This record gives sequence, structure tokens and C-alpha cells, in this order.
Amino acid sequence: MELQQQLGAKQVPIMTHAQVKSLAILQMPILDLQAEVRKELEENPLLELSEAQEHFDFDAELHRTYSYKELVQLAEESTYCNYDDAGADEYQDPFSKIQTAKTLKQQLCAQLLELSLDVKQVRLCNYIIESIDSRGFFTGDLHDISDQLGAEQGEVLQALAVVQGLSPVGVASRNLKEYLRLQLTHSNTQEEKLFFIVTHCLELLAENKVKEIAKKIGAKVEETADYCRRIKALNPFPAKGFFTGEQTELVIPDAFLTEENGVWSVIINERPIPRLRVSRIYKTLLKSSADTAEKEYVKVNMQKAVAFINQIEQRKHTLQKILAALAEMQTEYFKTARNLKPMTLKDIAQQVDLHESTISRAIRRKYVMIQSNVLCVKDMFSSKVDFDMGPGPVSSADVKKEIERLLASEDKKNPLSDQVISERLNETGLAISRRTVAKYREAMRIRSSSKRRLF
Repeated sequence: MELQQQLGAKQVPIMTHAQVKSLAILQMPILDLQAEVRKELEENPLLELSEAQEHFDFDAELHRTYSYKELVQLAEESTYCNYDDAGADEYQDPFSKIQTAKTLKQQLCAQLLELSLDVKQVRLCNYIIESIDSRGFFTGDLHDISDQLGAEQGEVLQALAVVQGLSPVGVASRNLKEYLRLQLTHSNTQEEKLFFIVTHCLELLAENKVKEIAKKIGAKVEETADYCRRIKALNPFPAKGFFTGEQTELVIPDAFLTEENGVWSVIINERPIPRLRVSRIYKTLLKSSADTAEKEYVKVNMQKAVAFINQIEQRKHTLQKILAALAEMQTEYFKTARNLKPMTLKDIAQQVDLHESTISRAIRRKYVMIQSNVLCVKDMFSSKVDFDMGPGPVSSADVKKEIERLLASEDKKNPLSDQVISERLNETGLAISRRTVAKYREAMRIRSSSKRRLF
């Protein structure tokens, strides 16, 4: 067989830098877009705030959508602050508690000061505390600590034991098994079978294989099931319930949906993003300057500034168009928070005459506020399940809810199998196969019936 090379011309679409930037801006949520606006204002001298917004405060505008009353309520509902009893007439700043809330690591370091430790022990303990992850587990290397701080291995292990004895007990455990054993030890239990299960049967416990565990420890199934329940009741990670100090993503609605006389309106949230314009000074310079290099610099940056302003406007119009179509299709869901209609990217793309990939980018990490609820736009898209008989097309989200409803009322000692769930759904008119039930159950991270069974 003879191989031959042939030359030929082929058209391949290549996106310009401006098109790439436009798509990037389209998929930015408000916080990212605000950061991008800040960056462009710093880098492009031809871009400036409009006259009406020359004193625009990015941070202040970002939070103006939340009333003081709502922020006070958030502060009062905080779970990691310890509130002091104050007199009825004594005013307390509701935000002062949040400002002084200590992280888990800070609390551990404060506890060290109450112990009688020498300087070297304190250094070792602090180093270990700084090596704790967000779950409260120790992720460092004891040998590295020994080398870096010039300590014996036994001294490092002793420091680790000191930290693990702080509150919460078991913090800085090196793995789940060690943490569970420390909890059992702290509870003063003397039952060796509990320690054996934690040390040697944790994988079987995760699979709910109670009978196999019973054989290994030489106990009855009922007794073993009780051991398993006690272990499952233990804390899964040391930092649970503690403030770790890690930043969580702030969700700002990209749009507001309002209803009047049965008609839904979409209002894009423009408040956190200032209005921009091209600098008039540089416009004049472009006309009057005789310096070629200077004129070229101004021209290039002017094109960038104009393109950036247009890209922000295009993002707004695209998002407005998509959300308006979405509101039209999901009117009943917005009113009742039930009956989410099957809706795919293709459905919206056809309605607004845009490509599916554009829809996907536009809804990425976007949120809308409806009355007092903030919803993720992506969660409103759901595949369609067709039935030969019964209610007709139903969203996969509604099918999942129906599966959850059945599982919520099942007998935990005799949980429903996928086949039984399929039969129950068929009785209600939802003709779902056992395989489809299994697929949805796994997508919802619900274990199989054998692993849900309580003995």
C-alpha cells in the first residue's frame, strides 16, 4: 500500500482576541466582571468612569443590594460566634462578633498558652496547627517538621499528641481511622471490638457489610449492627461545626425577576458595575498630536476601550434575552416553586436564536433573585423524560424528587430496591425503568438498598 501526501486548502474558523474576550466576559458572574472592570481601568488610560460615577465605590456598590436589616439577621444566625448576655438597654454592634470570631487554628493556639509547655514544644505545636487542613486533619510530614525545626522524632510525636488532646479532641489526626480511635478513647470506651472495626473494617463499614464484619469480630449480627451505628454516630472530621476562616464564594444575583399581572420582567443587576466611557482628553490628543507613535498608542487603547464597553453591553443584552425566554418557559415554577418544566440548552437556544455553547457560557455561575429567593440559573435546566402513557414529558428533576420522596418514607431495615422504586413510579404514571432509577439514584449520591439497610 503506497502512502501519498496531498496539499489542500481548508477553511478553519479562527476567533479573534476580541471575540475570545467577549465570550470570557459573557460567562463572568458579577464579582468576576467587577474585578475585570477594575483591571481594565488600571491598565487602559483611555478607559474611565462616566461623569455620573466618578466617585464610584466598588465595594460599597457591591453590597448595597443587601439591606442593613438582612445583614443583622445574618449576623444573628451565625453558628460560630459565642454571644454574651447583654442588658436589654445596652446596644451591641451586630457585626462586632463576626469581626472578632476566632478561626479553629486561632482557638487551638490560644489553648496552647494555657498549657505548661516550653518554647520548643510550643513551636512544634504551632507548626503542626498550621499544617491542619479545612477539615481539621494534619496534612504535613512529621519527618519534615523534625528536620526543619531540629527536633527529635519523639518530640514531634509528643507535640502531635498535645495538639490532638486540645478541643476539639482528635484535631490534627492524620487520617479518619486515627480520628475515630481518638474519639472512642476520649469517650472512655473499653470495647475492643469497636476499635477493631475502626482499625480493620472501616471499608466494610462504608459498604454496610455488617454480616462480614460480624464474622471478623466473632459477634452476632444484631450486636455488630449496634457497634456500626455507634461508629457512624461519631464525628466524621475534626473541624465540623468550627469556623475555619476559609473564604466562601459570595453570591450576588445577576438579575431580578419580577411579576406583575402575570407578566415576568427581567431586570439585570447593573449596580455593582460602573458605567464606562472613553476619555475625552485622549480623543482630543488623537486629533491634535503629531507624534506617530503617540497616536498609534492612543488608537490601539481606544479600540480596546470601545471593545470592552461594547462587550459589557453585549453581556447584558444576551443575559436579558436568555432569562426572558427562561422566565416565559418556567412561569409556573417561579410562581409555585413546583413543576419545573423539562428545559434544555437547545430549547432556549432555538427560542433566542443563539448557539447552545453561548447559552452554556451565559448561564455559568449566574444567579437570579425571585422575590426573596436566589436561584442558580443552571439548576433550572433539566432533561426531558418522555412517557408513552401518563403525564407526558416530565423533567428529570421532578423524577428525582419523586425518588427522594419514596426513599424518605422507606423502611430502613428493608429499604426499597431500584426495581421496587421503578414499580412504584410506574403506578403513579412515571414509566421509569430500573436502570434509569439506578442512574438517577447514583447522580443524587444515594447508596444502593444493600448499603442503606439498617440491621
